[in-house]
Amino acid sequence: MGFRSKINLERSIPTPPCRRCRWCSTAAQDKVKTAHAEADKQQQAKVAQTRAQITNHEADTLVKHEKEIQKLDQQSGDKKKATIGKINTKIS
Repeated sequence: MGFRSKINLERSIPTPPCRRCRWCSTAAQDKVKTAHAEADKQQQAKVAQTRAQITNHEADTLVKHEKEIQKLDQQSGDKKKATIGKINTKIS
């Protein structure tokens, strides 16, 4: 037992983890790895949620565009028919 350990035992203060102890450094590294893994999972969940929101927004926008295109096609078809009708009445 070293001098430092004797002092700590006398005061009932636990010794801090040493740099040479494999168990202390491994436990700390495990905590860090666990924290990083948890943070990665949270980040992946946020990214997946954002991607889903973007996909849903794009799908909604595509549906709106398709409806607008059909509406414009209908209007242009009506104008085309009206123009052909005017031409036919002028010819006859």
